[in-house]
Amino acid sequence: MEVSSGSGSDRATLTRGLKACARCRTKRIKCLGGTPCRNCLLSQTNCIFPARKGSRAGVEARPLVGQSDSSTSRQSNSYENALAPPAQYPGYRRPEKQFGSRRQASVQPRTYRGNPSCHTFVEQLIEWTNIQLSHLQDLSVINFGLGTPWKTVSPTTIGSESLDLEISIDCETHAAATGSRLKKPMKLRLPPYNYSIRLIETLERFIGQEQHYFLRYSLRNKVLSMHQSPEAPESKAQGWLCRWLSLIALGELYSRRQMSQADSVPLESTDDPPGAMYYFQAVSLLQELAESPDIEYVETLCLLALYAYSLNKVNTAYMYAGVAMRAGLALGLHRDVKDGIVDRRRTSNKVRCEHEKRVFWSVYYLDLMTTSATGRPWGILDGEITIDLPSSLTLNSNEASEFFDETVANAYLAVMRLRSQAYSALYGYAGKDCTPFSDVSFFDHGLDSPLSQAHLDKIHEFYLGFKSWEETNPPALKIQYCDDGTISNLNRITGMLYLSFYQCILVILRPAVVQGHNYCFEHVNQVYGNFATSECQTGLEALPQSIKHLCETSFDLAIKMVRILRSMWDLSVLAPCAYFEASFAFTAAIALCMSKHICTSNETYGSLGVLDTQSASVCQEALTATTVIMDHQISSGNVAAADYRKLLNQLETNLSNLNGGHWGL
Repeated sequence: MEVSSGSGSDRATLTRGLKACARCRTKRIKCLGGTPCRNCLLSQTNCIFPARKGSRAGVEARPLVGQSDSSTSRQSNSYENALAPPAQYPGYRRPEKQFGSRRQASVQPRTYRGNPSCHTFVEQLIEWTNIQLSHLQDLSVINFGLGTPWKTVSPTTIGSESLDLEISIDCETHAAATGSRLKKPMKLRLPPYNYSIRLIETLERFIGQEQHYFLRYSLRNKVLSMHQSPEAPESKAQGWLCRWLSLIALGELYSRRQMSQADSVPLESTDDPPGAMYYFQAVSLLQELAESPDIEYVETLCLLALYAYSLNKVNTAYMYAGVAMRAGLALGLHRDVKDGIVDRRRTSNKVRCEHEKRVFWSVYYLDLMTTSATGRPWGILDGEITIDLPSSLTLNSNEASEFFDETVANAYLAVMRLRSQAYSALYGYAGKDCTPFSDVSFFDHGLDSPLSQAHLDKIHEFYLGFKSWEETNPPALKIQYCDDGTISNLNRITGMLYLSFYQCILVILRPAVVQGHNYCFEHVNQVYGNFATSECQTGLEALPQSIKHLCETSFDLAIKMVRILRSMWDLSVLAPCAYFEASFAFTAAIALCMSKHICTSNETYGSLGVLDTQSASVCQEALTATTVIMDHQISSGNVAAADYRKLLNQLETNLSNLNGGHWGL
């Protein structure tokens, strides 16, 4: 291929605004410039920019004949220019952010490290403690330059008052090769009517008030109509059956009663939690990408996301919630009807308007929950939302009976928004456009790296933000800790709200606790170094008072979480197979494990001033109670709890060895 000289390239660039190359002009396609241009380079043809009449650049703009071999390097540079057209060409790309090319990068690309989930954090902490153990075994000097990243880090048979309902439908499937829809016969066995109503009541009791997923009485009427006329087209609609199967699956999941380990039968690792059969049937009926989504499609995706969590499929839940958000945006649910969005014109049906509004906020809640837990960007920014928060002020008593009190859902939403803001700012996964001070984050921070004062100030700032929410929380949703050990105003709603609240704080305090752990490890390493060399080494610098305070706060909140979990277990309001109950116990256990390690270090090697030595017994008692609850969950078939328990056992072993258990000290 022939290319023009350097001067010819500059001249051709000057004529770019008026002339295209000969080939692009003939083909009537857009010429992006460059010498050669991108189109000619891809087609491996000569790129010639014809000069205008009377132009002195005419000769120099033509390719040279018999060019030397030294043009190879310039040809390579032209290739990269063709892939990334110069920025001076107007209208090619919005001048928002300049994304650098890694083609010429001499350094290793940065690893994405914005994952604050407890599961990934424990995996990274186990890796870090293994490194620390290897240092103690070798009695070597600690190398704090290691790059360990901050990744996050069926019920008792109920008597059937009627027979099961069987519905046979022709399930539509999409053929990828031809783009046509095929009919696939499918027979569904649905539970009896009375049992179905019990499942709806169970869902209302466990998750109905946290967010809005269905109209209370409209759903009951729909189920009654289906059982009375199973052959009606409305009863056999694929979208409705997919949604109803999702509701049944969740109802079965939350209907599983608490059982002691002696009464329960441990499930095999291949067994699924209650309701899994209905869940997989719903997935088979789901239109994965609906060109014309409706509100029922959005509701179904939310329900499937909730059940996917019980299978410990966090990424699946994240994707279902993401599709639900996109479908809601396609419907314009994030816009007020006054904005004139197509398909969202004003209607006199107040129930429908409030229902659509609450469904969007439920999708928004799930989006924040899934993105913040996995360290991924949000699906929508707050500035793009124009609808108001849920409210029943404009509804009469009959219309309001379709909904629960919005105060509860708004309180859960407020906590989730605080969590998303704190996680994204601290872990830096949302970017500086959303969190302007994300440069002070743990995006590229190692577990071995000390915290700067800016990090500590940021942690303290978000901690105060959560405390401010607690002070403004409505009295009906507040819990009080009594001197006798009981908790007043504790029920399913307030308990789950405060468990979520405490979990958020523990996650943002976790870097400070790791700093306290590393401080204890440095002291232990000096003890082993002195024993091996018989030399006295200089003492460590005192740990900052702010880190001590944050470690104490983490310990206190973990103890409160365990008290709530134990009380809710005694009240039988914990769902033993649900994902979120297991995640709360796991988060508390992580904080207690690290606090116990710090307390034990004080007892073994002398007071380090991080945590009170007398707290070790309290910490061990709370940790035992937490693991007992997790063992009950595992016996009931909780998939996530089984995974968490394995990680917790490994973490406890590593921390025990760091305190001298490996050497019998």
